[in-house]
Amino acid sequence: MAGVQLEKGFIKRLAAAPSNVADLFHHGSDVYRQLVIPSQVSLEQVAAHYAITSLFDTYSREQRVYCYAIHQADYQMQRLGSLTLAVGQIQLTSEMTRETSQMVFAVLHLGGWDFHCCVQPFTGRRAYSQSKESLFNALRQASAAQTILAMNRIFGGQSFSLQDLFAEERHRIMRLLSQETLTRLDQLYTQVYRDNYGVLMAFHRDQLEVPQELQVAAEIAISHRAIASLQALERETSDFPFNNPQLCQSHLLELEAIAQEADHLHCQLKMPQIQQTLERLIGRSLWSLLQTFEPNAFEPNPFEPNPFEPNAFEPATVEAGIRWLERLIELGDRLHLSLSLDRTQELYINHWYRQVIPQLEAWTASTRSPKKLPLTQKATLEKHWTLTQVRQFLELGQKLAIDVNHWLNQLS
Repeated sequence: MAGVQLEKGFIKRLAAAPSNVADLFHHGSDVYRQLVIPSQVSLEQVAAHYAITSLFDTYSREQRVYCYAIHQADYQMQRLGSLTLAVGQIQLTSEMTRETSQMVFAVLHLGGWDFHCCVQPFTGRRAYSQSKESLFNALRQASAAQTILAMNRIFGGQSFSLQDLFAEERHRIMRLLSQETLTRLDQLYTQVYRDNYGVLMAFHRDQLEVPQELQVAAEIAISHRAIASLQALERETSDFPFNNPQLCQSHLLELEAIAQEADHLHCQLKMPQIQQTLERLIGRSLWSLLQTFEPNAFEPNPFEPNPFEPNAFEPATVEAGIRWLERLIELGDRLHLSLSLDRTQELYINHWYRQVIPQLEAWTASTRSPKKLPLTQKATLEKHWTLTQVRQFLELGQKLAIDVNHWLNQLS
């Protein structure tokens, strides 16, 4: 910005530094020319990044893209069939070098992964208005070829595509675009599965080898139903006790039916999202249950990004909560998932040593000499679970693969 050219002198100094990778580079200046210069990001690239991502995000007048401040002076977007064209004028400022430039861009999305983006310096309001009018006139012909020709005529030959985006945003947009395709494929597989359900059952009933195409369609369709039901269940159980217990039970019954259906058709549900969601749901449910008795003893819920304050439990709700957890764990077994419940087990054991063992010791002491029982132990007995609830809690520990046999034998 000061008009002083420092790069030539800098490269000359680098040339005096020998490389420690002689097979690839002779000296430091080679490293700079081959690795550093190609990785530099120009203001044109930043403008192209802004232009393409603007098709997926609603940008305000002032926007920050990594270390660049961007002021939007004008922006217009129009969709026509599968084509989307956006034209805009922005001012970019590097927060590192304070370099500033006014740019004009046009980006055409042809659908799918195809983007054609052009950028040039802003040369005046009149030229910009004429360019914008010419581009939108070309789009109205519903011809991608005519629109691209108009863009190249106005902006020159250089263009940018999805590959020129910064990696993080490129991956995000790739996922968004892929989701549309996956949704269509899911609908297609589901239709194939529904249309051929009787055929599939006949093959399995007669113990014949099922055509791979039909088996894959069944596994994908059932997997997507399972994850949709699990996500719905997770939303409904964000508060404990549940606001709508009938709906929660309905979702769980549907998942149990899905597990049975998958078993009948020998389907392997391999979507990692199913396992992760169920693990999170089990851990969050246990955390909520234990918070009733030790509201200040635990860190914020490790299974929930936004911790909540659970409502108070009545005794019947405690028992229902334990049974609910057991059914979730059994669901994982029925879906043949290798659930990773280490964090849930740690949560259980922490509460066991902090609350349940002292309570059991208090009960043991009360049976020996109830009149001499200290007031603190009497308070412990009155405050926490009944013997029936503790036994249920121990049986839950067995479901979590925790060895609690010693204590269960004492309660027998």
